[in-house]
Amino acid sequence: MATYCQQTKIQFNNADSTTIVYDAVMRAKYGVQPRVFVWYYDTVTEEFYLSNFFTVMKYDGSDIVVDHGGPNTGFIIVE
Repeated sequence: MATYCQQTKIQFNNADSTTIVYDAVMRAKYGVQPRVFVWYYDTVTEEFYLSNFFTVMKYDGSDIVVDHGGPNTGFIIVE
């Protein structure tokens, strides 16, 4: 049987960076160290791709800041 993992999805459009407030509710769901995945939309292939190579993420215990390396569109998954 498959297990369900709670996720929070945050969409961004043409953004240089995205800041996610990691509040007490999110900490209760995901713990003190969240897992963060960033998916970018490729306008040529019209598909989303997972990126970890040029995406810079900072987590200071209260905010997750994702630097997209310039204007990008896609979504962030926190789990």
